Amino acid sequence: SEILISKVDSIYFSSDKLKTYFRVGGLLTEYAVSEIDSISFIDYSNTIYVTYNGTTASVINPLSSQGVSVTVTGADVTVTSTSENTDINYSLAGSATEGMFKIYSTSKFNLKLNGVNLTNSDGPAVNIQSKKKCNITLTDGTINTHADGSTYATSAEDQKSTLFSEGQIDFDGTGSLSVKSSSAHAICSDDYIDIQNGNITVSGATKDGVHANDYFAMSGGTLNVTSTGDGVECESGYILISGGNITSVNNSADAKGLVCDSTLTISGGTIKLTLGGNQSKGIKATQKMLFSGGDITITNSGGVALITSGSGFNPAYSSGIKADTDVEISGSKITIVSSGAGGKGISATGNISVTSGTVNVTTSGSGATFKNSTSATDSYSAVCLNADGNLSITGGNVT
Repeated sequence: SEILISKVDSIYFSSDKLKTYFRVGGLLTEYAVSEIDSISFIDYSNTIYVTYNGTTASVINPLSSQGVSVTVTGADVTVTSTSENTDINYSLAGSATEGMFKIYSTSKFNLKLNGVNLTNSDGPAVNIQSKKKCNITLTDGTINTHADGSTYATSAEDQKSTLFSEGQIDFDGTGSLSVKSSSAHAICSDDYIDIQNGNITVSGATKDGVHANDYFAMSGGTLNVTSTGDGVECESGYILISGGNITSVNNSADAKGLVCDSTLTISGGTIKLTLGGNQSKGIKATQKMLFSGGDITITNSGGVALITSGSGFNPAYSSGIKADTDVEISGSKITIVSSGAGGKGISATGNISVTSGTVNVTTSGSGATFKNSTSATDSYSAVCLNADGNLSITGGNVT
């Protein structure tokens, strides 16, 4: 058992040294000395320790009297915190082949992954049902793995991924995290995801590797994604990459390496995207795309998808970079190789502007004819730079 030192009035032994007495809050508890293995004094006043061991889990909770309750069923651990303390740490370690960590919290908190390996066959391995910010630290030198199952149990709560949060997620630390999903996204937040450090691998995902709502930002660390859906998607907000290393492999039709529903800005980092499905996009945004730094390599072997339209078809192309408005390049190093039929290197519904940086685009895909929506014969072909608006090159090196 555990007791806060501040609650202990005294500890003393009987005259014959056979019994030990603990006086806590005026109540006296007696133990035979022979029954005591050890007495430890540990500084963990703000830390709750969860240790998984196969089909069970043990918990040290020094904050049980301060609004934090923890229930354990087998290896399923559920935390409910109403504490106003905004610096509570939850430290997870050990392994469970059928376990999970779920938390409800009214204040922001820290989740420390200290070599924890969790598999939950019927839901998320880590399920954060709190709209407050969670700072996830990948502890130095540790390897952490999370996996879900092929189906999730029915729930009234959102549970969109193996590692899921209703609130914001910040990643830091220099440890490693590997996440796999057999039925959903691998990592998902209904708010934002910010990767500041850490080595994160999505070894497989039925949907997106990383899925955020408000924004996705990355300034350090590494992110390696293999997924059936998109590599990184921001559903309603922007993407901002200023550092770190991103590698993504997506070979499904209509998959994207990086995609967002707002502006996309890359000012640093190293990005390598590989795609192979028809109408796939390396980087896509519905608003302006700004490239001012970083080293970006996109390899796309995807071809054309002919979408039924009117009395014919409307072609949907694969592209290295696709903007629904403008593309502005002012310092990035961009290399695009497009080998699929009708493939586009950089394509913008608006303008393309290059003022500095290095741009190398190679397309080798074949062209073809098709019947358009009015049943007239039309054609498509591969294009390196394609703008519906203006194409302006005033600096830099373009090949």
